[in-house]
Amino acid sequence: MMLKLALLLFTFSSATGEQLAPASSSVAPSATPTAESSPPALDEEIVPTFETQKLARTYILDIPAPRGQITDRNGAPLAQNQLSYNLAINFPTPLEFSDAQTLDFAHRQIAAATKLIGRQIRVPDEAILRHYHNRGILPFEIATNLSTEEYDAAKAHLPPEMTLRGVYLRVYPQGKIAGQIVGYTGRTGRNPDGIIDNHETIWPETEGREGIEQTFNAMLTGKHGEYKITFDKDGRKTSEKIASPPIPGHTVVTTLDLRLQELAEKALEAKAKRGAIVIMDPNNGDILALASWPNYNPNLFVPSISPEKFKALQDDPGIPLLPRAFRSSYPPGSTFKVAVGIAALESGAVTPSEQYQCVPSIQIGNLTFHNWKKSDRGFLNFVQALTESCDTWFYQVGIKTGAEPIIDWAQRLGFGAKCGIPIRGEVEGRVPNDSYMKTTHGRKLLNGDIANLSIGSGRAIPRLRLCRWRRRCRSWPTAAPFTRRDSSSRCNQSMAGSLRLIMCARKRRSIFPAKRWRSFAREWLMRSMLPPEQRMPPAWRP
Repeated sequence: MMLKLALLLFTFSSATGEQLAPASSSVAPSATPTAESSPPALDEEIVPTFETQKLARTYILDIPAPRGQITDRNGAPLAQNQLSYNLAINFPTPLEFSDAQTLDFAHRQIAAATKLIGRQIRVPDEAILRHYHNRGILPFEIATNLSTEEYDAAKAHLPPEMTLRGVYLRVYPQGKIAGQIVGYTGRTGRNPDGIIDNHETIWPETEGREGIEQTFNAMLTGKHGEYKITFDKDGRKTSEKIASPPIPGHTVVTTLDLRLQELAEKALEAKAKRGAIVIMDPNNGDILALASWPNYNPNLFVPSISPEKFKALQDDPGIPLLPRAFRSSYPPGSTFKVAVGIAALESGAVTPSEQYQCVPSIQIGNLTFHNWKKSDRGFLNFVQALTESCDTWFYQVGIKTGAEPIIDWAQRLGFGAKCGIPIRGEVEGRVPNDSYMKTTHGRKLLNGDIANLSIGSGRAIPRLRLCRWRRRCRSWPTAAPFTRRDSSSRCNQSMAGSLRLIMCARKRRSIFPAKRWRSFAREWLMRSMLPPEQRMPPAWRP
C-alpha cells in the first residue's frame, strides 16, 4: 500500500513540476518536512548537469591502422608504409566565428602557410565554411604530403594556429619491380566534410585495388585505434589523446625472389617490346619470378593518381596495366610438342622407336606446312624429333594421333585451366575442340588445324600455365601466396619440374641455352620409360 502511494505521489509531482520524495518506511520521523520548509519555486535556477551542458561532450574517432608489409621470400620489402605530414589549421574553440570571421581567419593562416613552406595553397571558401560548421573542432588540412624541406620549414616555425598531422602512406620501395604482382592501393573515399560521427576515421582508409594488395586486403588491413577529444560545458577543448593505438596488419611473404624478378624484368626490357617470363622452382613449384613487360610504377597511385596520368596509362599502346604473365594468353609454340608426344605414345598411335621423316615441308590439303629447318633431317623417332624440334615430324604424328587424344591429354595436363594463383584476373587459356570450332568458324577441326595444334600454334595459353602445365595447382596457403601445397610424390615432382624447365627454357633462349632444355628433355624422357620405382633421381632414393 505504501509503495502504491509513493508511486502516485511521484507521478503527481512529475505532472505538476514539483519534486517530492517518495514515502518510505525507512525515512526517519525527523526527516518529515515541517511547515517552515516550502516547495521550490518553478522559476528557480537549475544548476546545469552533464545532460544539460549541451557543449560538453567527448568524441571518439578511429585512427586507421598501417597496412601490413609485403615482402619477397628473403624479406626484401615490396610494399611498406611511410609517415607523411599534412599542414592543417586549428580553429579556436568555442566555435563562435561568423562566416566572415571564419574566412578572414582561414585566409590569414593560408597566407602564412604559403610563406612558411613555399607552396602555393588554394582552398575554396565553400570548403572552409563547410568544415567550420560541421567539423570545426578538428584540424582543417590545407597542404598535404609535405616534402622533407617543407616539413622541416613548418616544424621550425610552426605558429600555434597550425598543426602538423601525421598520416600513413603506402610506398613501394622497389618501384616498377614486381609492380604488377604487388598491385596498388587507393582511398576508400574523400576526406569527410559532414557532421562528425563517433568512430568515424580521422582520414580515409586505403584498400587494395590490384594484385596482392587486393587479394589479401583483409589480411593486410590492421585494427583501428581510438582518438579521444573532450570539451567542457562552454565548448572549449580540454583534452585530446590516443585512447588506444592502432594495430598494424599482417605481413604477407611471397615466394618471389627479388633478384630473379629484377633480372627477368631487365631481360624483357632489353630484348622484348612486349612479353612475359615465369621462373619456377622445379622441386616444389614456388614461383620465383613473374615478370611482364611493359609494366608500371605503383608509386604513381600514392596517395592517388591524377586523371591525366591514369588516362596516359590506359592509352599507352604497350598496355602496361596488363600483367601478361597470367592475364594474357599466347600460343605455347614448340613447348606443346611434349604434350603431343605424350598423347601419341599413350594412345598407341606411335611407339618410342617408330620413325617418321623430318622433311623441310609437307602438303596438307591445299596448303604447304614448313619445318623451321630448311634441310632434310632424315628419319627420326620421338626423342630425336623432340631434340630437333622438327615441325614436320609432329605434323605427321599429330594427324595420325587425331585431335581427340591430343585435346584429352592437353586438358589432363592442365592446359585450358587456371593455376589458381591468389591474384584476381588469371585467364584459363583455350584448348580448341570441335565445339569451339563450330561456334567460331562453323566447322569442325580439320587436318590443317590438327597440324597447327601439334606444334603449339592456333591456341592460347598463359605463360604461367606453361610452367605449371604438368598438373593442376591445388591449394595456396595465405601466409605465402605463391607457395604451392602438393601431395604428389617427390618422383612426380621431379618429372614435373623437368617439364616446367623445358617449357620455360624453350621460349627463352637468350636466358636458358638450348643445350640445357634439350638435356632436360632427354632426362625426362629416359625416366618416363623406366619402371615407376626407378624414376626417382639417385639422390632421392632410400
